[in-house]
Amino acid sequence: MQIENTRLFLRMLAGGMSFSLILFTFIFFCSLAHAIGPYTTGSKTIVDKGTGLEWQRSDDATLYSWEDALGYCENISLDGKIDWRLPNIRELKSILDYSRYYPAVDSAIPCRSSTYWSSTTVADDTHLSAWSIFFGNGDDIWKLKSDSFHVRCVRGGFTAQ
Repeated sequence: MQIENTRLFLRMLAGGMSFSLILFTFIFFCSLAHAIGPYTTGSKTIVDKGTGLEWQRSDDATLYSWEDALGYCENISLDGKIDWRLPNIRELKSILDYSRYYPAVDSAIPCRSSTYWSSTTVADDTHLSAWSIFFGNGDDIWKLKSDSFHVRCVRGGFTAQ
């Protein structure tokens, strides 16, 4: 992606585009993604006010297979709330902050520089693979569902009106 963005920038420059248009395009297409936030922290949860998602504040340091991760989130109770679930890949990406590394999340969210499961299965391998995120640098990677990784449960979110 970075090479493609650089090539686009050089083609625009060679084509005689104005500097302000080039700058706008560069900022729009090449800027770093940041977590949405801001966050409100509770004793066991953290709420992302930008997305309406409420996150498990800290993982339990246990590694889970994908199936076990689904069950863990469905059965957890935090701050008296029981409607937790494993986040989908888009929700999990919403707490990434690519301006940070190891871990690549906002400092308001305690997180390991490890791989975390999402509930999203791989489209052409739904029986064996699911998407995950390595929070060291924010890479999304598909993994075998039998592999073991960390879990961060989520609940809520804004709904379309």
